[in-house]
Amino acid sequence: MHRATHWAAVLATLIGAGLCSACGGQADAKACAEGSDDYNGKCLPHITALFVQCVDAKEKDLTQGVELGATVPAAADTTFKAAYTRSRKENSAAALEFVRTCLTLAREQASAQEAAAVRVVEKKTAMAIVVVKRKLPAIEVDPPSLRCEAGSCGELTIKSVGVARLQVTRINVTGPDRDDFRPSDVCANLSLEPDTSCRMTVGFEPSGDGERNATLVIHQNLPKPDTGTRVALSGTGGTGADKFTLSVEAAGGVRVTSDSGGIDCGDTCEGTFPTDTDVTLTAAHDGAGQILWDGCDTVEGDTCQVRVTADKRVGAGLSGSN
Repeated sequence: MHRATHWAAVLATLIGAGLCSACGGQADAKACAEGSDDYNGKCLPHITALFVQCVDAKEKDLTQGVELGATVPAAADTTFKAAYTRSRKENSAAALEFVRTCLTLAREQASAQEAAAVRVVEKKTAMAIVVVKRKLPAIEVDPPSLRCEAGSCGELTIKSVGVARLQVTRINVTGPDRDDFRPSDVCANLSLEPDTSCRMTVGFEPSGDGERNATLVIHQNLPKPDTGTRVALSGTGGTGADKFTLSVEAAGGVRVTSDSGGIDCGDTCEGTFPTDTDVTLTAAHDGAGQILWDGCDTVEGDTCQVRVTADKRVGAGLSGSN
C-alpha cells in the first residue's frame, strides 16, 4: 500500500473510532472541552490531536514541543521545525517527508481557514526537503516585514538556515517610495555559515505625506528561479500639521550641524522634522572659549538635544565673542 494511502486510512480510522481508543491508558477524554481530545495528558483540538497521532506513529520526538490547546497550524509549524532540525542533523529528509504526509492528511480534515495556514507549512516543508536533499543554502528573515517610524524601521535579522553557506550578494530597495528607505550595507557581500546570522538596520526619511511603501530585496546564492528574499517596508509620512521647523542661529564663528534633517550652517539655517523627533545639534569652532547654547532641552558640552514638538529656535555662540 502507498504510504500516503496508508496514513489516510490510519487517519480515517482515528476519526471514526475516536482518539481515546488510540490513546490507551490516557486520561478520560471527557476531561477536555467539547471538540478537544486528550492526548498524552494534553487537551488538543480534535484535528490537532489526530495530526499529532499521525506524526507520533513515526517519531514521537517531533511532537514534544506541541503545547496544550495548540491549533493544527501551530502544531504543524512546531513539528516542521523539529523535523527540519532532525533532517539537517541526520543529512536525511525522512523526518520532513513524514511530517509532510501528515500535514496533507490534516489539511484535508481541517476548516478552510486552518487548511490555508497548514498549506503554508506544507510549502515550507517541501522547500526544506529540497534544501536537505540537494545540500543547499537557505535564508530566514525576522521580522518578515517592517513598519517604520520617522528615522528608523528598526532592526532586521538575516539568518542562514540551510545546509550550505549562505552568500548575501547585495541588498536594495524597490517600489514607489524606495528613496525613503535606506538599508545599511553591513550584511551585503557577506558569507554566513549555517545557523549564523547578521543584523542590519533600515532608515526611514519620508519625502512626502501619507502612507509610504517599498520592498527590501535581499539577493543571495539560492538556486534559480530565486529572485531575492523580500521584506515589505511601510511607514507614514507626516502631514503638514505633524511637522515643525527647527531654526538655528550661530554666531562668533560657530558652525552647527544636526544628526538628521540637513542642518549645517555658520549663520542661520533651519530644518523641518516630524513631531516628537529627537535632534542632536553639534557645534564646532576654531577659536578659544566655551559653546553657549540657548533653546536646548539638554546640553552636554558642544552638543545640544532638542525634541521637536513645535516650531523651535536654538542659538549657539562662543563665550568671550562679541
